[in-house]
Amino acid sequence: MEVDDKTARAILTLLPQYEAWQVEEFVTTSSSVALLYYYATTVDEEVAHVWPQKRTLGKTLFLTTRYTAIAATAFWYLPNWRTYMTISLPGCRAISHIINILVELARSCAEATLWLCLYALLGGKPKYLWILTVTFLALTLPQIALELANALDQEAVKKSIMDRILGYACNYLPGKYRVLEVAGSYFALVRTSLALLVGLVTIFHRYHQQNHNLIKVIKQEGGMYYIASLVSGLMRALWNVLHDRAPNAYGVIEAFGWSFLLIFVDRLLLQMREVDDPGTQIALSTLMFNHDNPAHASDSDDSGDLGGAGGSVEAAADNQDADGPLSSRAAEKRPYNSSVA
Repeated sequence: MEVDDKTARAILTLLPQYEAWQVEEFVTTSSSVALLYYYATTVDEEVAHVWPQKRTLGKTLFLTTRYTAIAATAFWYLPNWRTYMTISLPGCRAISHIINILVELARSCAEATLWLCLYALLGGKPKYLWILTVTFLALTLPQIALELANALDQEAVKKSIMDRILGYACNYLPGKYRVLEVAGSYFALVRTSLALLVGLVTIFHRYHQQNHNLIKVIKQEGGMYYIASLVSGLMRALWNVLHDRAPNAYGVIEAFGWSFLLIFVDRLLLQMREVDDPGTQIALSTLMFNHDNPAHASDSDDSGDLGGAGGSVEAAADNQDADGPLSSRAAEKRPYNSSVA
């Protein structure tokens, strides 16, 4: 393909930006493959322990998180990978909207699962359910509204020379309301910090009540996954707040923060099925697992200390926010809403 001098200069000017985007694509692909591999290798656990359960809030959150995350990942590759497809501007805009909405839904369900697990760890008292529900909604709904206000404002524009040469199907301008997205990140930061603080206090309280060492209590209660999920979400939330000042080459924090949140929440829900505390079991039976199901007992030895094979279904707290790694390609970043953290 021959190009004139003007086109060649334009390509050279854009080259550093596209090189960075290509590295970011490989980072995101690594994260997505890890997530999809995890989902593929735990289908047997899902079928054995989740599908037989009655229709509960925990089951709904578990399945919604899994399958919206898979759908978001699939849609992300349409505009963000070199497919050499031809997609109209309205089509590109629709894909961007779908990606951002799916990411927000998956992330919010994952975070809600963490808060649901927090409720179970607190003993399943009704007063805690109301307090946690109101707090979660008060911090989550404004965040979603603010982030989507910017994400859904992204405009699909005509592809550049480099887009056509490299085979990208879409190109986007960044949203005009970045300040709203940053404001939403503050809600996510407060929510994640609060859930982490309450969770740690609860775990240490259990430690003082039981004759076990702290590490064993954390493992038995699924605390390892709970803490890991919230630390991951906290890092993403901090990066979103400090977006313009904090280094984050090639979108590593968004990409792996997204996958880690979803994987840890999934494991936490499965691990919670093994909890022995009577108060927690009542909450789990009401909102997640039927502890009278013999299938649980027969598989309990398979899951190990960290919830290896047969876990539990529930968790709730957040993330990212979960700024996932899936934003479509926009001038500044892809259309996968940067606040998937």
